[in-house]
Formats: sequence, C-alpha cells, structure tokens
Amino acid sequence: MPTNTQGRYREMAAQALEDVYRRFWTDEDGGHILSTHCGFAVDKPLMIWETAMLLLGMEMYYEATGDPRTRERILGTWAHIRRCFTDEQLTGGFGECPNLALDDTGWDCMTYLLAYRVSGDPEPLELARRCLLGAYDHWKDGDDCTNGLWYNDRKQYAGDRWKSSYLVSLLVSALEHGEATQGTPAYSGALQAQTMQLIGWTERTLRRDRVKTYENGRQDGSSFTVEAVDCLYWTDYNQERETKPERNGPDGGLRPFAISEEGSVSALFGNMGMAAVNAMLAERTGDPRCREKALETAHSLFAVYNHNGALMNDRDPYTDAALLRPFIRHVLTLPEIRDDERQMLYTTADNIFDNGQRNRGIYTSCWQRTPKNGLQGKTRGDSACLMINATSVSLLCGAALMESLGMRGTD
Repeated sequence: MPTNTQGRYREMAAQALEDVYRRFWTDEDGGHILSTHCGFAVDKPLMIWETAMLLLGMEMYYEATGDPRTRERILGTWAHIRRCFTDEQLTGGFGECPNLALDDTGWDCMTYLLAYRVSGDPEPLELARRCLLGAYDHWKDGDDCTNGLWYNDRKQYAGDRWKSSYLVSLLVSALEHGEATQGTPAYSGALQAQTMQLIGWTERTLRRDRVKTYENGRQDGSSFTVEAVDCLYWTDYNQERETKPERNGPDGGLRPFAISEEGSVSALFGNMGMAAVNAMLAERTGDPRCREKALETAHSLFAVYNHNGALMNDRDPYTDAALLRPFIRHVLTLPEIRDDERQMLYTTADNIFDNGQRNRGIYTSCWQRTPKNGLQGKTRGDSACLMINATSVSLLCGAALMESLGMRGTD
C-alpha cells in the first residue's frame, strides 16, 4: 500500500458502514442492528448469524480505528441479542433457531467471542464454551469427533444430510477460546481435545492436497478419482448421500475445478478459515508444517480466486467475509505473503466501494468492476438484505484493518 493512501480505506469503510446503518440500524432500545426477513428490516431477529455478518466487519473497523461510537454500537447490538434470546437458546436447542444448523451455530459462537473481545466481559466467553461443546456433542458422527460433524439434522432438507467445511467457524472460535482462557479456570481441555479431532478430520477429508480415489463414490457404486491438488478445501462431503452424483466423497468431486460465482465446490470463507486455523496452530505449537499448510492454502487462494486482480465472491455471498479477521491477523501477517497477494484485498475493497457508491450505498455481492460501467460478474442474492451488504462492507473494513497494521500492496 503506497504511503500516500494511508487512511484511505479507513475513510471508505466509515462511509460504507454509514450507508449500511441508514438502512439497518435503529436508535430504539439503546441502539442496535436491525435484521432482515423477507426483504424487510425487523427489530427482533429469529437468528443471530444475520446480525453477526455486520458485527464482524464493525469489529475490524473498531480495531483499525479505535472509534468509540463503533464500540458502542457493537455493545448495544450485543445487549439487544441478550434481550432477544435466553441462555438456553444461545447455547443449545440445536436444530432450532438460532442454532438451526452447524454454520448458524458457528457464526453465533464467533459473535460471543467478538462480544468478549470488545467488552472484556467473561460471560460471552462462557456462552461460547457451552455452545461449542453442545454443538460438538449434537452433530458428531459416532462417540467422538474423529469422524467430523454433520452439517444438519435429518429432519431438515427432507432427510438429506452431509458434512461441511462450514464447521471452520466452530474451529476458529474454539481456538480463540483456548487462547483467551489458557492458564485460567475457564480453560476447557475437553473442548480443545475435540477441536483437534475435528481439525484432523478436516485436514484428512476436505483438504485437496493429494490425488485421491473414492471407492463406491458414485451412485452406481463405481469409484472416481480426483486429481485436484491445490491445498484448498472442499465445502461439503457426502456420506451415503442419495441426492447427489457423488454418493460418497466430496460433493462436487466429479467437477473438482468448478470454483466460480456460479456455484463452487470450495468456498472463500472456508479456505480463509482453514488457513487461519493452521496459522493459529503454528503459533500455538511451533509446528512448521502447520505454518507451511497455512501458506500453501493462502497462496492457492490468491491464485484460484483471482478475478482481474480482485477476489471472487464464489459460493456464499451472505457469509464469504466471515473469516476475514482471523485470516488477516494470523495469515496475512506472515512475511511469506506477497504484496501483490495483499493487494488483491485492497483491489476488492476498491471495487466494492465503487460499486456501492454507484448503487446509492447498496453493497451487492458483485466484487468486480470494469471502466465502462463499474460492474462485472453476477450480482447474486437479495441486495436488500443485511447479510449481502454486510459481507461486502466487511471486506472494506478488513482493508481498513490491513491499512492500520501497515500491510503494503502494490497499487
């Protein structure tokens, strides 16, 4: 990042947050984020994850600027969440709102850790511990976590069931909980042991680091071989699943290079998150292989997700920036990350801001632009909803955090 642009991304992020606040903020009841339902802003959320997508960006902006008003808004929203949900809803009731599926629960746990970091109050730290352990117990496959976690309950999706890299939000939350509580009575050895089991399953099953044949992988019982070796991570994994071409093995294994805005077999948030997980493990254990794996995934991410110098919003435009903060803090701080790779995030932020200003402060899922009309690629999802806007604005807030940490690009 050239020195004469210092503060540029802070200003862009501030403007983008104000744009979002105009539509998704209320000063009622001390002030809080408004959720959305069927395209309309609502005061009382059914879920937490929708609000979380904006909170995650707000935290990065607060860390970049120390802005006290942003801290007040975060804490006001956390107080609103506490009013809307009981302790039992926050830490249990898996398969129901707000912990409807594995990913919802992970985003909720990330919210609790965020509330702890901003407030210093140990209560959300304890909520995170209870929720994480409960989620592991509810969605595990077998007696422990060595076989991974199911994404959903059988009663959902007409009985269709699978496993998924969406669990990365739980893994990051658990590692952050361990870091925050290490050496204190709040530390949970059981939580950390089960988390390591899940990380092991994810590395063995979802990491694309070798040619692999899946016996009885197709619906007709025949096998298939996947030759994608890029150290990215599959999004979903099928196990006796009857609704997909791949009965057993990675969902999308028969089209392994389908990573695009149209429907991706991998996921930006999952790759960011697993790179961060390995970097965090390297920091904790000093294991050089964990550091190597974090860098392998990061370098591949920047190569595969590069669309005209900006990141591709590939699979889930509602959550694709959710793991950006740990990716910035644990991966982009590594000296092996190149300036041109960091520049991709700055360029993505430039595109998002430009597109948002052309759209009267509405931040869509499109992260590309052209000189002629400012837009390239498809706009997917409901641009009127909080999460689409929050995900794109979080990229801007992440650029502001990078700028505050002195991370240079090449532009």
